[in-house]
Amino acid sequence: MPFIKTRDFGELPYDPSGELTFPCGIPGFSDEHRFVLIAPEAIAPLILLQSVETASLCFLTVLVSALDPQYQSGIAPEDLRVIGLDETRQPQSEEEALFLAILSGAGSNTFVANLLAPIVVNARTRAAIQAVRHDQCYSHRHPVPLHLLERVCS
Repeated sequence: MPFIKTRDFGELPYDPSGELTFPCGIPGFSDEHRFVLIAPEAIAPLILLQSVETASLCFLTVLVSALDPQYQSGIAPEDLRVIGLDETRQPQSEEEALFLAILSGAGSNTFVANLLAPIVVNARTRAAIQAVRHDQCYSHRHPVPLHLLERVCS
């Protein structure tokens, strides 16, 4: 089993079949195409999106459904096409697509989530994209409830 170098956790084994591929990179990191999800029990339900190529590049994420169980996907057809999903309809379940929100610090022990541009992962192929919505239904500064952060901030 190969190992991945991380800044905060040293070297960790990972299963290459679980690797996410971002064909277009991530906005601001267009040369970064390969990531893995790391879900340490100590910070659950938060999930780390760790670059395979750059040890210092890691995003703190959470399933969008943990923030908004009624989240309505509004992914552009061209973004769905990039990751191999049916461009004529929105994904309806986690068996089709995984939606992750990237978290950012917003002050002392507070975080906000980007629901305007979630990470969307084709659950079958593991192709992924950060899909910027073309509507204003959600914010890039959605407050993260404190109960999701208790294990991180304590």
